[in-house]
Amino acid sequence: MKTKLRISILLILFTMPAIISSCNSVRHKSIASINSTELKNAFDGGSPQVVYLGFEECPWCIEALPILEKAAQSTGVSVSSFDTRHENNIEYYETVKGKICVQFDLDYLFVPCVIAIDVNGQIDDIYMGTVDAHNAIENKMTEEQARILETTYITLLSNWREKNCKNTEKLYMLSGA
Repeated sequence: MKTKLRISILLILFTMPAIISSCNSVRHKSIASINSTELKNAFDGGSPQVVYLGFEECPWCIEALPILEKAAQSTGVSVSSFDTRHENNIEYYETVKGKICVQFDLDYLFVPCVIAIDVNGQIDDIYMGTVDAHNAIENKMTEEQARILETTYITLLSNWREKNCKNTEKLYMLSGA
């Protein structure tokens, strides 16, 4: 019994920094980049996070990313960015696409895409694209479209925070950090 308790306490101590860092307020404007190993770790569990999938030259991503940053700041949720076209990420991105398409019964996955990964490494929410009738190649998003996208992101981030960040302050105090 004491061994199980010690193991449980150790798990809390080692996983809490990752959970708390995802739940703390965003203190800077940029969204931190992660690589395929870090994304794989999130899917392995113990490190819940919200991940933006996209690439630098994507016209839709260029418009969506600042809106996601604003939503992250207003909800206090840290967001990670995974560059789907980076040479070191391409192979793992194919695995991620397959996982997402199977889980959500999709025929394809496109970017920008925001996925909410829970503490068990499961995707509990996803949002692809920007808004209906937006074609970033032809036109920039209107103010109304940007507001709709921001509201969508805020809802996704708030729901993720509610599911994954409750009791983190209590657990953080227990860990002695």
